[in-house]
Amino acid sequence: MKRIFFILIPFIILSACNTSKMETDQSKAVPVIVYSKGPCFGQCPIYTLTIFNTGLAKFNGVRFSEKNGKFEKQLDGKSYNEIIKIFKENKFWRFNDDYGMELVDAATVTISFSENGKTKTVKGKSKFPDKLKEIMTKLDTFEAGAEGWTQTEKPATVVKPETIIENQIIIKTGDGMILSTWLQEYKEYGVRLMRKIPDTENMWLIRFDKNKINPEEMLKIVKADKYIAEAEFNTKVSDREE
Repeated sequence: MKRIFFILIPFIILSACNTSKMETDQSKAVPVIVYSKGPCFGQCPIYTLTIFNTGLAKFNGVRFSEKNGKFEKQLDGKSYNEIIKIFKENKFWRFNDDYGMELVDAATVTISFSENGKTKTVKGKSKFPDKLKEIMTKLDTFEAGAEGWTQTEKPATVVKPETIIENQIIIKTGDGMILSTWLQEYKEYGVRLMRKIPDTENMWLIRFDKNKINPEEMLKIVKADKYIAEAEFNTKVSDREE
């Protein structure tokens, strides 16, 4: 009997390490998980999911998400621990801080996890390891579920679809860039400067002649330029058809 007892102890300890006690006092609520997705080239969902140590979950859908506006849901202890468990089992603290930030067309995904007074934040656009993808899938499934969510605030603005302006590109210049010289190098494509993007230091809007070069090819060339940090097509917002 003693032998069996000592064999079970490591199992019990391991199980306890993968669970967290949920705080019952809402006045002591602090974020444990913050999961957000930013804009991309297209209509990627933009939202932030926050889960507190009290089991309270808050969702803020900004654009293109299944739920637009602010929502709340209260988790029970079992559901709360299922989410915390996957962070611990997949060893969230061992992940890199950044993954694939050079892919400018993709949405930036940010995940923060807090435990024992410490917080780790991981962000990226691609090249996520499989264990991190498992965490993301768990959070995606949780936020997408309609059950239990109560809307607390409607969207601030009406979401309208974006359409690409094929002959305009927003560029973010890199180190050593001389804009006037750079524009001359692309003169054969009819490239010219339209304006500086407001409230930025190194972002500009350019246009080109799409009769001289295919828009996708032009974007590809600009992205490959060593003096360009980021590039994407400009977009415009149009009224949604009823």
